[in-house]
Amino acid sequence: AIHLGRIGDYVDTAGRNGHVAIVTVGAAGPGVGGASPFGGAGAFLSTNPWAVGIPSSAPDPGSDRHAEEVRPGEGDPVLVDFATTVIPEGKVRVARDSNKPVPEGCILDANGLPTTTAQDFYDGGVLLPLGGAAGGHKGYGLAFASALLGALGSIGQPQPNLVGALPPPGGFDECAAGALLILIDPGAFGDPIAYRQNVTRVSRAARRVRPAPGTEAVLIPGDPESQSAKRRKVNGISLPSTTWESLAEIASANGVDLPPVTNWVD
Repeated sequence: AIHLGRIGDYVDTAGRNGHVAIVTVGAAGPGVGGASPFGGAGAFLSTNPWAVGIPSSAPDPGSDRHAEEVRPGEGDPVLVDFATTVIPEGKVRVARDSNKPVPEGCILDANGLPTTTAQDFYDGGVLLPLGGAAGGHKGYGLAFASALLGALGSIGQPQPNLVGALPPPGGFDECAAGALLILIDPGAFGDPIAYRQNVTRVSRAARRVRPAPGTEAVLIPGDPESQSAKRRKVNGISLPSTTWESLAEIASANGVDLPPVTNWVD
């Protein structure tokens, strides 16, 4: 596949239509992508994301003796969507364009040394696997599995050391990566409505867990995205000025008029 965009969209759509979905897109091989194997300092993997969508429902609050009222987000699918690196490349790009440091433990520079300077990644650095120094073997395992599962669609191709092919970080050449999508009908196992209600009850129970000091509330996977989408539909989407300038250049080159900017914040 070429770039699939946000793979969470696929599992979100499946979940809203009552299905469970699992999607992963991965590539691996010498010099591929911008992520390093655990313990390494050279590119070998893409960010190889995973996404899972699970349907839920918003039952009558009276059906749950612990429930007070239906909370925002109930009825939305449980949505898991993550890269197998500590942070995805896009967040490094945002940090670079915003002149902000990358959090510690996310990237190495071209010499294999830890750095918080975003540009170091684009100058030959690498992303570190999810889990960091203590648990990076787990993120590496997920990334490696993603690439090999995606390779199911390319069995027989003469690529013994390569699964998928990606351009260098920041490149715009055509890229390819293996993709795997699993779609599950809960109705094949029993009452799909009962399953969705169970998902909602478990989600409510998770949200009722006592927050740790400094944490406002316990969320479930998908809550941050749902809340962000609702805010941005009202307030718009914030972009670094450098990103907007790049869009303006592309639009101008193609004769496209951009909408006026409101509430400009640099």
